[in-house]
Amino acid sequence: MSVRAGTLLVDGIGRGDQFVGTTLARAGLIASRSGPARLTGHGRELLAAA
Repeated sequence: MSVRAGTLLVDGIGRGDQFVGTTLARAGLIASRSGPARLTGHGRELLAAA
C-alpha cells in the first residue's frame, strides 16, 4: 500500500478516489508521505474493533 499525491495504491493499483490517501492520513489512520503507507496504532485499533 502506498500513497502518491493523495492517491491510495494497493499493489500498484489505484483504490478509491484521488483524495482517499490524504483523507486517511489526516484522520490519523495511515502514516505516509510519498511511498509506502502503514497503518497507525489508531488505524489498527479501529480495524480490530470492526
